[in-house]
Amino acid sequence: MTESVWMWDDEERTIYANPNFCNIMWYTLEEMLGRKSYDFWDEESTKTVMNNNEKRKEWQSSKYEWVLKAKDWTLIPVLLSWTPAPWWWTVWIMTDLREVKSLQQVEENLKHLNKQKDEFISIVWHELRTPLTSIKGYLSMVLDWDFWFIDDKLKYALTHSYNSTNRLIELVNDVLSVSKIESGNMTYYMENLEIIPIINAVYRDIKIESERKNINLMLDIDENIDWTKINIDENKLKQVLLNLLTNALKFTSQWWAVTIKLKKEKNYIVFSIIDTWEWIPADKLHTLFEKFTQVESALQRNNTSWLWLWLAIARDFVEKFWWKIEVESEVWVWSRFFFKLKIVS
Repeated sequence: MTESVWMWDDEERTIYANPNFCNIMWYTLEEMLGRKSYDFWDEESTKTVMNNNEKRKEWQSSKYEWVLKAKDWTLIPVLLSWTPAPWWWTVWIMTDLREVKSLQQVEENLKHLNKQKDEFISIVWHELRTPLTSIKGYLSMVLDWDFWFIDDKLKYALTHSYNSTNRLIELVNDVLSVSKIESGNMTYYMENLEIIPIINAVYRDIKIESERKNINLMLDIDENIDWTKINIDENKLKQVLLNLLTNALKFTSQWWAVTIKLKKEKNYIVFSIIDTWEWIPADKLHTLFEKFTQVESALQRNNTSWLWLWLAIARDFVEKFWWKIEVESEVWVWSRFFFKLKIVS
């Protein structure tokens, strides 16, 4: 047995102990045989045993915590379970609680550290957001100011600085989102909403980025989806779609296409984001949604320095809405990320 076993006769003398019990007590079986049971526990445990004697006399099983006293006087907390046996023997089966208590302490420490981490991330986010937003605002003013002549070299440098600042703000927001999701502090506002207006808003938001990259952004929506409603947090659904589209645009070469496809299947709407040409190796599909992970296709995907949080956040939001994101990829053809949401009307 993996557990420790200790047996007494009707006079509470030791008649057997298995090797596991002897090992934790630092006694040999010969040293224990015939000795009274109370030689091997502390004073408080004596009271516990006496309180439970009545149960044992009534042939009732019992279970409680106890403290054994080893040969070297080490005190060992154990969980005891007594099972009735013939001839009024007492058979104790024990679990050493030292490791259990140690794991409990580790768990408490991890909870405390996790709380500190969440507080730290929240503070850093608030401290970073103000100066970053200010920098982004001033760079935008300089770039858009008609009364200020900017040569091409300076404009290139300022534009690069603006884009880098914007990416940093997005990253800080993503890290905060992940922290809120993991700590259970993310707030969701669920409503029954029509799908088409949400999709049109997302399309408008991402269209500028697709045009800048010379990528054709297409909508493919079933006709019977008009006026269809789903129960959703509108902003979270938009973020899921924008994250998937940002990922698709990042890994689609110019002049190729990214498609937003909506299809009705029974009582569900299937949302798909499809990019073209690039693909994901089959053995890497399971790692896609891990935080801070990137997957290279057989082609070298460009701009791979960006930290990978989009898909992790999208997955967490979709799972909150009672489904999961799936992905499939065909070599030299496309990659498709898709998920389902239930129709409410």
